Amino acid sequence: MALIFLYHQKLFIGVKGRVQSRVVEAEDKKEYLMEIIAEKVTFLSSKKEKTD
Repeated sequence: MALIFLYHQKLFIGVKGRVQSRVVEAEDKKEYLMEIIAEKVTFLSSKKEKTD
């Protein structure tokens, strides 16, 4: 499981899965893609509401 922190949303997320790569050919050029295939996503913290 990987731990990800989304800075702007101030959230911690746990992700279980795998990374896969592939090559896509389009218009006479190759593009190399890296994809994260998530099997499970867990929100480990939540945003706190502002109180004035």
